[in-house]
Amino acid sequence: MKEIEVKVKLEDISPMALAKQLTEELDFVSGAVVKDEDVYYQGNGQPILRLRTSRDILAGITRCYLTYKGPREDSVCKIREEIETGVEDPQATALLLERLGFSPLVTVKKTRRYYYSGVVTACLDAVEGLGPFLELEMLSAQDSQQQEAGEELLAILEKMGLDPRHLTYQTYLELALEKEGQQG
Repeated sequence: MKEIEVKVKLEDISPMALAKQLTEELDFVSGAVVKDEDVYYQGNGQPILRLRTSRDILAGITRCYLTYKGPREDSVCKIREEIETGVEDPQATALLLERLGFSPLVTVKKTRRYYYSGVVTACLDAVEGLGPFLELEMLSAQDSQQQEAGEELLAILEKMGLDPRHLTYQTYLELALEKEGQQG
């Protein structure tokens, strides 16, 4: 499965105003509000893996996932393979990763509000140390649909009046490592 995503750093825009715009003007339906803690693991020459603990604030449910995200493809949108599976015991999974030669690289914490419209998911994220972001994403199993999906996501941004100059192609991992490097 491929993830097609656009991400905007919300410099001078109120996340709550965007939430209102999503639900009232663009017919998105609000979903869960979660607190995510993402621990990124790096192995010798191996791809980076993410171990996510996600607590649904409203439902009081905690879920954990192990995720691999492949390299990005050249595109206006961020397109890459995503493989994710549920994890029953995050502590055991962390220990397993360490035994396999992976070590924790960085932890990213965020509060995420989900909104849905058809196959499009919008996420308003408040990322600790990095600020607020809007992500729009779709999943596609077929390469032939990726260009069309990216164009649909960009059209939604345009309808919202968001400046494409605020698009970021960096992941939260890359942004956190960049910030860590500036502080270190």
